[in-house]
Amino acid sequence: MTTSTTTNARPNQLTTKLTLLISLLLMLSINLFADTMTNPPSIDMQVLPSASQKHVNIVFQTTDLDIVTINLYTENGIFVKKLMKEEETLGFAPQNRTISLDDVTSGVYYIKAITANGAYDDYRIELLP
Repeated sequence: MTTSTTTNARPNQLTTKLTLLISLLLMLSINLFADTMTNPPSIDMQVLPSASQKHVNIVFQTTDLDIVTINLYTENGIFVKKLMKEEETLGFAPQNRTISLDDVTSGVYYIKAITANGAYDDYRIELLP
């Protein structure tokens, strides 16, 4: 007595769906990688006013969802303090923050915005007495 097994010529539906899903994920990751290479993440920042006594208004915008850190440096590039660090969840939409500089002495400073992806922008300000 011999038993023969018949194999179905067409693939199992689950295997077909899984193969399609893997192909779609692979295509998506390739497209995301290509987009990152042609359009690297960036940040654009403005600080108003450029000469201020106690407060500055920082407007920044990223091209990606990212974590943004904004630091204050002396004119010689020495770190003074972190002004803010937050996750940018809107991407592409301008963000506006008013920062108090009451505890910083008068002088020339740089405000630098840095993203977790390595993009940065800086702005020179003068704090008046």
